[in-house]
Amino acid sequence: MYTTASALDVYATWDRTTDEVVLRPLVKPIDHVAITATGESMMVFHTYEDAPDADHSSPFFQEWAVTLVSMSNSFLTNPLLLEAEPTGYANGSNGNRGFFIMDGVQSLIQVDYRTLLHETIELKSEPVFVGVLPDIDLVDDRDAPAWASQEHHLGRISFYDPNDDSLETITGFELNADIEED
Repeated sequence: MYTTASALDVYATWDRTTDEVVLRPLVKPIDHVAITATGESMMVFHTYEDAPDADHSSPFFQEWAVTLVSMSNSFLTNPLLLEAEPTGYANGSNGNRGFFIMDGVQSLIQVDYRTLLHETIELKSEPVFVGVLPDIDLVDDRDAPAWASQEHHLGRISFYDPNDDSLETITGFELNADIEED
């Protein structure tokens, strides 16, 4: 449980079997939360604004941040300092990975919910939208590819396959070349 009504840098967990509510600290107040499809992890997007009692010497003070949280591993967290404001995110359907993009930054950020680590995938231009393709085989442990559409005068989209770390980028010119008129 969390609130965005005030600049609180905590969230609460409620154990419904014991009725115990525990306040858990974060590095900054919460803007919004993305919970994985499995419910085992979440990505907390923080406000730029700090809590009233924030530590001015914190590396997160007056910065953008995201925190990865494992709800299945004692609420372990990994806060990430960001270059810019996050503008979009998508989670894979198997709960293993998530992706987000930032304003003015030419990269796609991949997060691994099992390890709570992240990786930066450099793109050819600034991303505008991000998503994950549908997973065609929910039984295997492979992750569906992510995509990022980008600012480009001809149009551009990149597909990133986390299974082999491959990135394929095509422009609108290439897309339009395959259109046939009847």
